[in-house]
Amino acid sequence: MTEQNDSFDFSMSLDATPQAKSTEPPERYMAPPFRGHPINAEAVLIQPQGQYPPQQINAQLAQLLGLCNELRGMDGHRRHIAKTLGLSSKHASAVQEGLEHLKDRGLLIPESTLLQGLSVTAGQDAPAPALGHCFIRTCDRPDNLSQLLASLQHTLSGGPDLTIWVLDDSKQASSVSTNRTAIDAFAAQWTGNVHHVDIDRRRALIKLIAERAGADHDWLHWLIEGDEHDPEPTYGASLNTALLLAAGQRLCILDDDATLSPFGLPDGHASIHIQADRHQKTAFVDPDQPEASQFPTLTVNPVALHAQWLGQSLANVVASQAPRHPELLSRIDAQTLHELSGDPVIRLTTNGTLGDPGTSAMTWLFGLPADELSAICHQDAAWKNRLFNRRFARSSLGTQITTDFHLMTTTLTGIDNRVMLLPTAAKGRNEDLLFGVLIRFLYPDAMCAQLPMMLPHRPEDKRSWTEDNLSVDPSLHKRHGVIRVLCDWISTLDMSKGHHATRLAYLKACLEHLANLNSQTLKAQLLNQLAELQAAQLKDINETAAEANPPAWLKPLFTQVAEQMAGVDEHAEAHLEALAGDLQTFAKRYAQALDSWTQSWRWCCQHDMAEHLN
Repeated sequence: MTEQNDSFDFSMSLDATPQAKSTEPPERYMAPPFRGHPINAEAVLIQPQGQYPPQQINAQLAQLLGLCNELRGMDGHRRHIAKTLGLSSKHASAVQEGLEHLKDRGLLIPESTLLQGLSVTAGQDAPAPALGHCFIRTCDRPDNLSQLLASLQHTLSGGPDLTIWVLDDSKQASSVSTNRTAIDAFAAQWTGNVHHVDIDRRRALIKLIAERAGADHDWLHWLIEGDEHDPEPTYGASLNTALLLAAGQRLCILDDDATLSPFGLPDGHASIHIQADRHQKTAFVDPDQPEASQFPTLTVNPVALHAQWLGQSLANVVASQAPRHPELLSRIDAQTLHELSGDPVIRLTTNGTLGDPGTSAMTWLFGLPADELSAICHQDAAWKNRLFNRRFARSSLGTQITTDFHLMTTTLTGIDNRVMLLPTAAKGRNEDLLFGVLIRFLYPDAMCAQLPMMLPHRPEDKRSWTEDNLSVDPSLHKRHGVIRVLCDWISTLDMSKGHHATRLAYLKACLEHLANLNSQTLKAQLLNQLAELQAAQLKDINETAAEANPPAWLKPLFTQVAEQMAGVDEHAEAHLEALAGDLQTFAKRYAQALDSWTQSWRWCCQHDMAEHLN
């Protein structure tokens, strides 16, 4: 105990007599979002969000208030404060006295009041229309497409009357032809409508939409197709096309190498939490055993589960779920409460993945929480097979309503497209990340529902990792990539909440500003940004290595990855120049194309796009 802690004293004459115990669960409290303004060495002016006038309290009470950052009972707050500040039991009475004083001053909000505030607009929205569109992205993998169509027919037979759109990005004519045959066979059995949109049809559609909407064709074409001279794959083209084909409606989208047979983690549960960041658990799959013997199969209809959550307002979620889920707010904090002002709506729904994680590198595994990596920390080096077999189970254990929009649209994603969403990068990787970041910027009160189920992801070429996949490209522009850097940059933009049209104009102005930055200024900013990213990655890896205490066969791999992450780019100046140039080119083009996207999306909202395919 330090002298500073021993002198902890509130100097108040408030009654701290223990209260009689109750059989009812204790009421939980937390501090509201607030700003603290020190006015002298001993006093702070506390300004809770949306309240006036501010209240003056002493500095030690302000310190306590800052530590009441989650919902806890009074005893829970007392224990958390004592642990954080290193206080002994002799301070318990003073801490209890301080907490009661904060409660009496209205600076600790009871859970019942929070629930009432979050559900205040419940029931005011019209029920969401049926989820009517399911988009399948495919590209030169006819066998995968046939497998997925069979899964759709089996899982959704007798279910919702979905329109199925196959967005065919195949470059080989034989793949397009084989796909068309499979789609025709599927359509003969499907009760709803089925449409096949190949590249030629997509480009004809872009031309038609631009003409009818009065948009610039070249800009709309660039947004959806990307630069014709860029050799990168067009991962984002199909997602952008889906946003126009189902403009003003709810939709779901998945890739051709997924199936709709849901699994859960063995310790999954039915809890529901509102929280800031999503938490996924990663389990290692035994390559010698079938998945069904390792993970429980679920009887839910995946599309129906997405439809259940997609588009719900947070107020309705709280009103309908709080009576049955006392844990609903147990992970909420003051910052999340601040972000949830307005009328939050679930704009995206996602789920977990069983199988190939969909990443080309495996370095992310070494930054997993140590308790998850401990599953393979056996002395027997044969466990290395589980690390390199490229098959993992990743899912949340319960339903999470989060403000975290880092997503992967590979298996199944629900999108509430009733308000205009922005297109992602047509070419290159990290298109999912950019899509989520843009939603979060345009609608800062938007939320994402992470659903506790895994859908299999089994690419046609069953891949395994090798030790080459532990390598990190030393080139700055390739290690991080333009889109990843742009996502981090957009995430730093700060603007008060307001109408999305105002935020869109602000985003456009910021992108134009980025495009016109002095080269030296931009490179200096990028160096700081990349250093922060590198430091965060190394910190995660080093913390995991220290906590997991890896066995002899695994420890050198940690060392190898860390050394790669800390590697020096010998041609940093040239590569930084290339990264800055590519970033400015993309920012300039995207800003110039935004008006054409807005015109096109609004026109598509007013038309049945299936009628315009031909």
